[in-house]
Amino acid sequence: MDLQRIDTSKIEVREIEWQGPFSWTGYVNQNCLDEIPDTEGIYLWTFQYKDGYLVYCTGITKSTQKRFRQHTLEYKSGNYTVFDISKAEQGKRVEIWHGWSYARTHREEFNERKEEILNSVEVQLKSFRIFVAQVPEKRKNTI
Repeated sequence: MDLQRIDTSKIEVREIEWQGPFSWTGYVNQNCLDEIPDTEGIYLWTFQYKDGYLVYCTGITKSTQKRFRQHTLEYKSGNYTVFDISKAEQGKRVEIWHGWSYARTHREEFNERKEEILNSVEVQLKSFRIFVAQVPEKRKNTI
Protein backbone atom coordinates (compact mmCIF):
# COMPACT_ATOMS: atom_id res chain seq x y z
CA MET A 1 0.00 0.00 0.00
CA ASP A 2 1.36 3.41 -0.94
CA LEU A 3 0.67 5.57 2.12
CA GLN A 4 1.46 8.75 0.21
CA ARG A 5 -1.63 8.20 -1.94
CA ILE A 6 -4.15 7.93 0.86
CA ASP A 7 -6.89 10.54 0.64
CA THR A 8 -6.75 11.95 4.17
CA SER A 9 -10.02 13.82 3.65
CA LYS A 10 -11.76 10.45 4.14
CA ILE A 11 -10.17 9.82 7.54
CA GLU A 12 -12.61 10.30 10.37
CA VAL A 13 -11.13 11.72 13.56
CA ARG A 14 -12.95 11.29 16.86
CA GLU A 15 -12.17 12.26 20.38
CA ILE A 16 -12.64 9.40 22.78
CA GLU A 17 -12.73 9.28 26.54
CA TRP A 18 -10.79 6.44 28.15
CA GLN A 19 -12.12 4.89 31.34
CA GLY A 20 -10.00 2.84 33.70
CA PRO A 21 -7.91 1.24 34.86
CA PHE A 22 -10.13 -1.77 35.41
CA SER A 23 -9.43 -5.31 36.53
CA TRP A 24 -9.31 -8.22 34.13
CA THR A 25 -12.66 -10.01 34.35
CA GLY A 26 -12.59 -12.42 37.30
CA TYR A 27 -9.67 -10.75 39.12
CA VAL A 28 -11.43 -7.90 40.93
CA ASN A 29 -10.81 -9.38 44.39
CA GLN A 30 -7.12 -9.98 43.68
CA ASN A 31 -6.18 -6.46 42.57
CA CYS A 32 -8.86 -4.22 44.14
CA LEU A 33 -9.84 -2.57 40.86
CA ASP A 34 -13.34 -2.22 39.47
CA GLU A 35 -14.62 -4.77 36.98
CA ILE A 36 -14.55 -3.88 33.29
CA PRO A 37 -17.94 -2.38 32.35
CA ASP A 38 -19.77 -4.37 29.70
CA THR A 39 -19.58 -1.99 26.80
CA GLU A 40 -19.18 -1.83 23.05
CA GLY A 41 -15.95 -0.18 22.09
CA ILE A 42 -12.20 -0.40 22.12
CA TYR A 43 -9.93 -1.63 24.87
CA LEU A 44 -6.30 -1.56 25.91
CA TRP A 45 -4.50 -4.21 27.96
CA THR A 46 -1.69 -2.55 29.85
CA PHE A 47 0.98 -3.24 32.45
CA GLN A 48 2.01 -0.73 35.03
CA TYR A 49 5.29 0.73 33.83
CA LYS A 50 7.28 3.50 35.52
CA ASP A 51 4.83 6.37 36.12
CA GLY A 52 2.20 5.10 33.71
CA TYR A 53 1.22 2.11 31.62
CA LEU A 54 2.75 0.07 28.83
CA VAL A 55 0.24 -1.05 26.19
CA TYR A 56 0.33 -4.79 25.61
CA CYS A 57 -2.66 -5.25 23.31
CA THR A 58 -5.62 -3.41 21.82
CA GLY A 59 -8.94 -4.63 20.55
CA ILE A 60 -12.45 -3.74 19.50
CA THR A 61 -15.59 -5.56 20.60
CA LYS A 62 -19.36 -5.41 20.91
CA SER A 63 -19.16 -6.72 24.52
CA THR A 64 -16.10 -6.31 26.70
CA GLN A 65 -17.38 -8.87 29.23
CA LYS A 66 -17.89 -11.55 26.60
CA ARG A 67 -14.61 -10.78 24.82
CA PHE A 68 -12.53 -10.90 28.00
CA ARG A 69 -14.05 -14.26 28.95
CA GLN A 70 -12.91 -15.50 25.51
CA HIS A 71 -9.42 -14.08 26.06
CA THR A 72 -9.24 -15.79 29.47
CA LEU A 73 -10.10 -19.17 27.92
CA GLU A 74 -7.43 -18.67 25.27
CA TYR A 75 -4.82 -17.87 27.93
CA LYS A 76 -5.75 -20.89 30.02
CA SER A 77 -5.65 -23.14 26.94
CA GLY A 78 -2.06 -22.08 26.23
CA ASN A 79 -2.95 -20.28 23.03
CA TYR A 80 -1.65 -16.85 24.09
CA THR A 81 1.90 -15.80 24.95
CA VAL A 82 2.63 -15.54 28.68
CA PHE A 83 5.28 -13.18 30.06
CA ASP A 84 7.34 -12.82 33.21
CA ILE A 85 5.36 -9.90 34.64
CA SER A 86 8.13 -8.64 36.91
CA LYS A 87 10.28 -8.20 33.77
CA ALA A 88 7.41 -6.76 31.69
CA GLU A 89 6.86 -4.07 34.32
CA GLN A 90 10.53 -3.11 33.80
CA GLY A 91 9.94 -2.86 30.04
CA LYS A 92 11.62 -6.20 29.24
CA ARG A 93 10.06 -8.93 27.13
CA VAL A 94 10.73 -12.32 28.74
CA GLU A 95 8.42 -15.12 27.63
CA ILE A 96 7.41 -18.00 29.87
CA TRP A 97 5.29 -19.56 27.14
CA HIS A 98 4.99 -18.62 23.50
CA GLY A 99 1.42 -19.11 22.35
CA TRP A 100 0.00 -18.79 18.85
CA SER A 101 1.43 -21.14 16.22
CA TYR A 102 4.07 -22.46 18.62
CA ALA A 103 1.34 -23.57 21.02
CA ARG A 104 -0.45 -25.53 18.31
CA THR A 105 2.63 -27.57 17.46
CA HIS A 106 3.92 -28.00 21.04
CA ARG A 107 0.87 -29.24 22.97
CA GLU A 108 2.94 -31.91 24.66
CA GLU A 109 5.32 -29.30 26.07
CA PHE A 110 2.35 -27.22 27.24
CA ASN A 111 0.88 -30.24 29.05
CA GLU A 112 4.23 -31.01 30.71
CA ARG A 113 4.62 -27.39 31.87
CA LYS A 114 0.91 -26.73 32.42
CA GLU A 115 1.07 -25.94 36.15
CA GLU A 116 3.96 -23.47 35.71
CA ILE A 117 2.32 -21.82 32.70
CA LEU A 118 -1.13 -21.53 34.30
CA ASN A 119 0.39 -20.05 37.48
CA SER A 120 2.07 -17.45 35.28
CA VAL A 121 -1.22 -16.83 33.45
CA GLU A 122 -2.86 -16.04 36.80
CA VAL A 123 -0.12 -13.54 37.65
CA GLN A 124 -0.36 -11.94 34.20
CA LEU A 125 -4.15 -11.58 34.17
CA LYS A 126 -4.12 -10.19 37.70
CA SER A 127 -1.50 -7.60 36.73
CA PHE A 128 -3.23 -6.30 33.60
CA ARG A 129 -4.81 -2.87 33.85
CA ILE A 130 -7.63 -2.50 31.34
CA PHE A 131 -8.81 0.76 29.78
CA VAL A 132 -11.97 1.03 27.68
CA ALA A 133 -13.54 3.64 25.47
CA GLN A 134 -17.16 3.40 24.38
CA VAL A 135 -17.20 3.57 20.62
CA PRO A 136 -19.72 1.80 18.41
CA GLU A 137 -17.96 -0.94 16.46
CA LYS A 138 -17.45 0.17 12.90
CA ARG A 139 -14.81 -1.89 11.17
CA LYS A 140 -14.24 -0.58 7.70
CA ASN A 141 -11.68 -1.32 5.05
CA THR A 142 -11.97 1.69 2.85
CA ILE A 143 -8.33 2.26 1.99
